[in-house]
Amino acid sequence: MEQKNCPSTHGSGYMMGSFWDGKDIICVCGTRIENPPPTGYRLADKKHWWNKDEWTSTWPSFIYGQRV
Repeated sequence: MEQKNCPSTHGSGYMMGSFWDGKDIICVCGTRIENPPPTGYRLADKKHWWNKDEWTSTWPSFIYGQRV
């Protein structure tokens, strides 16, 4: 599926004020971003920081609600 980002220059495709609508993000500008990819990573287990399998994908914390 082709990634649909906002027509504006938000960089990641969405910005502060965006919210989850199921698996989609509704950007503050009104664009629906279908099944957006994560834009960051965090350690799942801090004991083994060198192991890539211990990293998990994340979305920005400024997105309201939760992905379902």
